[in-house]
Amino acid sequence: MLKHGLAVEGTVGGCARRLGGDEETWGVIGLFHDFDYECWPGSADHMEKSAAILRERDGVDEEIIGAIWIVTVAYVRPGHLVGMKASSVKKKME
Repeated sequence: MLKHGLAVEGTVGGCARRLGGDEETWGVIGLFHDFDYECWPGSADHMEKSAAILRERDGVDEEIIGAIWIVTVAYVRPGHLVGMKASSVKKKME
């Protein structure tokens, strides 16, 4: 999982650089997007658990937590991000 996280960190950081985004923020999101994968496999509430862990850490911005949630919501949908609406994400986060 560490190698996967590092690969995604580099990939999304590079995309952010090319697209004028914040390379460090998106790198952190890429690095931690699956940090809870092995903790609660198949758990319906793993997003809440992982968000709580991140909120306990000083300096983890809500933008980072929110972006990780969006990725997680996309993973569980057929087609992932294709056709995903903001209302779907909001409903999942409630």
